Amino acid sequence: MEWWVQSGLRGERLQIAVCQSVITAYRQRPGLAAKGIEVIEAGMPGFPQGLALSVYLTTHVAAHTSLKYPRLRAGIDELRTDNESRFSRLLKELPAEVLAAYHEREAGWGDLMDVRTEAARHLEKAEARPEAQELAAFADRETLLKLAKGARLSAQELEVFELCTANPGVSYREIAEHLGMKSTSQVGVVKHRIKRKLLAASL
Repeated sequence: MEWWVQSGLRGERLQIAVCQSVITAYRQRPGLAAKGIEVIEAGMPGFPQGLALSVYLTTHVAAHTSLKYPRLRAGIDELRTDNESRFSRLLKELPAEVLAAYHEREAGWGDLMDVRTEAARHLEKAEARPEAQELAAFADRETLLKLAKGARLSAQELEVFELCTANPGVSYREIAEHLGMKSTSQVGVVKHRIKRKLLAASL
């Protein structure tokens, strides 16, 4: 901004130059827009935290994600209904995945491709797990159940948590239908809150 003022431009020409530089910055560093949305959400009491951010991240990641990769296609195929396109299912699953991936990454104003990679990895069809891994996962669930007691989860968070620990493969759609939630995005936001509370309780 200061550079443009010192450049000698005035009035409308200065305003246009500043706007163009901001647009260019947002295009080259979409993480900058994400950070801005985060700040705006934090300053809006009563607004569901993470909702606008997940919408922005979903649109950005969906525009840069290809369904030509076999494992991602297979993962989406397992989640979608008979009359649902792969892309429609991707849009339903992404909000929660991108939000979790965004908050788990190192802070930065980059291109958000790390968010895309992590979200896609979570949606890919997993390999069949050996019995030893299944037993380890069961032990992890038992640890989480103990941790949840001190995490002060709300009634809704506790319901989602119990569904997820009882059936790790449950989809966001199934959780939303079971608990009467309006969208899978809402499930994702609740799951993100649960993760943060569990992390805080473990410290």
